[in-house]
Amino acid sequence: MAIDKENYKNLDELGLFLASIESVTITFNPIRTIEFEIIIPFDHSESILRWNRGKLILKNIYWSSLNFINEIYEYPEFSRSAILLESQRISDTYLRLNKLSQNDNLQLKEYYFHIDLGNKESEIYVVCEGHELLIDSNPKLLTEFEGFIK
Repeated sequence: MAIDKENYKNLDELGLFLASIESVTITFNPIRTIEFEIIIPFDHSESILRWNRGKLILKNIYWSSLNFINEIYEYPEFSRSAILLESQRISDTYLRLNKLSQNDNLQLKEYYFHIDLGNKESEIYVVCEGHELLIDSNPKLLTEFEGFIK
């Protein structure tokens, strides 16, 4: 499905709204990945939110733009996300791969993330082959997670 190029920034296709980012790991070898360790709300309709630990793994990355700041007492959190099947970044990536003769039936996607960094906001773009979202099934209060302010 092609998403309207103007409205995709208002979506949350991965359901990450309010998911706090505990850590980000970038792996370059043997396969390029970006892994976000997250704590995500279990059910937004609860009067007292419970949270689950999880991982968002972006796999086989061909291009990305990451912009984070690290402030004490601030936890970056996702506010919006979208998956694009067509974009200028995807087209440019295919062109670069064709020049290197490395475009072997790839099905690239562009991931868009809007991140609230506390005192700043950031947009992240990643062109890759896909993602995996793993969520634990044991919800608990946010104060039960180590490191979060009580």
